[in-house]
Amino acid sequence: FEIPLEQWRNIRPVVLNGRYILPESWRSYLLDKVASVCNCVISFGYSRVSRPASRKRNFPLIRQNATCTFPNCRTFRFVVAKDQNEASGVRLEVTVTGEENHTSAQSRFRRTTASEFLDISEKMTHKDPEEVYEDLISEADPVKLLHGNFNVPKSPAVIRRIRSVIN
Repeated sequence: FEIPLEQWRNIRPVVLNGRYILPESWRSYLLDKVASVCNCVISFGYSRVSRPASRKRNFPLIRQNATCTFPNCRTFRFVVAKDQNEASGVRLEVTVTGEENHTSAQSRFRRTTASEFLDISEKMTHKDPEEVYEDLISEADPVKLLHGNFNVPKSPAVIRRIRSVIN
């Protein structure tokens, strides 16, 4: 699919200490894209960012691997090729391997990002962790919850941990 140019400006690799790295907004963008098409809770793995001016023309600019946190479920590979005309947007190739397999296995959770931490901590200014959890469950997509995707409403233990950090 195509990443619009204005979105690409927010998620493209940045230079930090002489190395190209992917910002947190890259992963947030991918999480939103995956959540819009399937019920998987993805966990990111290997990622490689190549220099745009690298002589290795066959290497992609970005290669990011991810897996669903449920056992025996899908794996994902996100690839952005070099030498693209960024006038209209950037093409992102997504390769999905396997079938969705969210059985009665215990659901697992993805790590809390800084933005999620801030959102949850703001909700806890006047509420207990259990009340925040109930609010998050009521706001969550019921279809995703039915498939065991507790990516957005974090577990009560995670919310209590956030409360502990705040205190």
